[in-house]
Parts: sequence; C-alpha cells; structure tokens
Amino acid sequence: MTDGAFFGTYLVLADVNLVLPWLLSQLTTTKWIIGLPPILTMAGSALPQIVVAHFVRRFRYRQKVVVVSTALRLALMSLMLPFLFFPLGGTAITLVGILVPYCLSCLVLAFSALPWQDMTGKTIPARRLSSFFGARGFLGGLLGLGASQFIGYYLGAVQTVPLPRFGVVLGLAVLAMCVTMVMNGLIREPPSVVPDDHPSLGDNIAEAIRAIYRDVTFRYYLLARALLTLSAFASPFYIVEGKTRYGLLADSIGTFTFAGIAAGIATSLIWSLLGDRLGMAQLTRVVGVFSATPALLALAMPQLAATQLGATGGWLLVFVVLGAANAGQLNVSQRGIIELAQPERRALMIGAGSTFCGLVSLVGPLVGLLADAAGAPAAFALAATLTLTVTAFAGLLRRRSRTDPSPPAPLP
Repeated sequence: MTDGAFFGTYLVLADVNLVLPWLLSQLTTTKWIIGLPPILTMAGSALPQIVVAHFVRRFRYRQKVVVVSTALRLALMSLMLPFLFFPLGGTAITLVGILVPYCLSCLVLAFSALPWQDMTGKTIPARRLSSFFGARGFLGGLLGLGASQFIGYYLGAVQTVPLPRFGVVLGLAVLAMCVTMVMNGLIREPPSVVPDDHPSLGDNIAEAIRAIYRDVTFRYYLLARALLTLSAFASPFYIVEGKTRYGLLADSIGTFTFAGIAAGIATSLIWSLLGDRLGMAQLTRVVGVFSATPALLALAMPQLAATQLGATGGWLLVFVVLGAANAGQLNVSQRGIIELAQPERRALMIGAGSTFCGLVSLVGPLVGLLADAAGAPAAFALAATLTLTVTAFAGLLRRRSRTDPSPPAPLP
C-alpha cells in the first residue's frame, strides 16, 4: 500500500483536473488543448494495454515490467522540466515541450498499470479488493493533503519565488514517482503461470473479443466505465471556468485540491464498505448518480455565486463532491476489472477492457471542442447526462459468486 501513498502524491502534484489545466490556461485560451491532460492520460495509458497483456503473459513475475516502465516514465516526465525552468522560444514551443513528453509518459504508463493490476489480483483475495483499494487511496490521500497545501502556498505566493513555480511542483511529482518505483520493487510477488504455447497477438485479441462477447456482465461493465470515462473529460473546465469567469486566484488550486482529497479520504472507505456489502451493480448505480452532482453544481454556479457561499464557496463545493465521486469511480474501475474478469484470463481481459476505454477516450477532444463552441456549461451538461446514463447499465450487472483463488505457489 505504501507505493499507493506516493503515487497518490504524484497524482496531486500533477493533477490533470487542476494543476495541469491551470498551467495550460496560462499558455493558451483554447479549451480543447486545456482539456488534453486527462484525455492523454486515459488514451495513452489504456489504448496499448491489449498489446501489453500479450507481452506481460510471457513473464512469470510482473514486477520487473512495472519497475522498468516506471523508470522510463520518470525519464520522459523529466523532459518537461527544462521547458518550465527555462521557457524559451514562446508559448507554442513551451506547449509542445510540455505535452509531447507528457503524452509519451502516458503511453509508457500502460506498461506498468496492467502488470500492477494483475500482480494485485494474484496477491489480494477477491473479497478484500474493495478494502485494499480503499485503504490504498486513504494512505495516498494523507500525503496528498500535505502536497496540496504546498501547491496552494507555492503557486499562490505573492513574494518572488526563486524557481518557476510549476517547474518545482512537477519536479516534486517526478520525485514522488521515483519513490513509487522503489516501493514497487520491494513487493513480494507470487509467480504467475506462463502459457506454454505463447499465442500470437492476433490470437490474443481474438480470444479477448470472444471472452467479452460471451460475458454479458463484463460487456455492460465496460459500457458503464466508458460513460464515466467520457464524463471525466469535462472536469478540467471547472477550474478554468472558475478562473476566467469568476476570477479565482492560483492559491485556490491548493484549497480545492485539499478539499477534494479530504472528501476522497472521507468517502473512500465508505465506497469500499458499500461495494463489499452491495456488490458491483448497486455500487456502480450509486456512483453513477453521485458523479452527476459536480456537473449539476457547476451548471448552477450563477445561482450559487449569488448566495452567501459566493463563487469561491460554490466552486469549493464542486471540488468536494468531485473528490468524493472520483473515489467512488476509482473503486468501481479497479474492483470491477479484477472481480469481473475471468481469473484464467485476467491479464488479457484487463488489457482488453482498458483498450476499449482508450478507444472511447479518442473522442474526448470533442468535449473540449463543445466547450469552445458553446461554452463550458455545455460540457458540464454533457457530463451530467453521461453519468446518469451509467445507472441503466449498472442495473444489468450481475455480481459473480466466486470463491477466492487457491493460495499462490511459494516463492522460490
């Protein structure tokens, strides 16, 4: 779980809904570009995973793949830093210098995310998955609270700071990822069964398609997850709308990040207990309804800003609810893909499911184009509609009765 604590710190320091959109909004006013960070993260990390699943099945231990890919991602993220510390050549070059390494680092993320999930599926009993991910998110949130306070102070500081502010913040994010890599290297992983036949990539893709076609429950889960994925692409426009229309200052990033993390911590264990008690279908339904709330609050911001809450209080409420909703979506995503995937095909189905969501994310820039054409409220309305639609697919999920897998073989 310790690796999750530092990975959570990285996610706060390089937040795709607050830190990176605010950084990009200082370089451009084009909303579809500002909204790219979560799209690049999802598309880059998820799209190649069916290929990664084919590659990973050949390894008895997934840990080496996780550590090596994390090290490569560290190197790529570090390439962003010179453009932040020494911004030369204008905003266009700075934008390219930030987005290209970030995009490549997201592609490499695919080579660590799936092996890590499969490694988790081997070591954690199925009945404890929700509790495990809830506790992992809780630890990550605790460190993230400290990181958010630093972000608020450093980005909002009035006095002169010795180094470019976003360079320092993202440099610390790289350092947190480095610690995560070390922690992953210390995990004692049970061995995996390596197939003797080593099927081709085409055979693996065909096998994944057949498995999903025969598994109605897994198909409905993928559709629900795709809708949640698309709805998340409106999230960067919350802080941008607050900045441009309501005059929010940079120190609000730290305040909103802190509030979102605190809400995530407070609700992560609640989502975990609900998942263990209610099962995937009911949990997905509740998360779908709850996830519409931030977008609905953002749509009601003109009215909220006129109350005693004011604009700052109204947006604070949005990010509190968003943090709680993200904790629920993370539980649904991580628990569902492991619980519903067939044990003997877990790595393959995780890869196929993630690739499906990666394909869905390719239409994500349309959300930004909608915000450019009709304003951010149009993107918020779309997000609310998508999340409420999740409930229709959640009702079709059937919880599987599955006993815990047999104990792993002893380590050599």
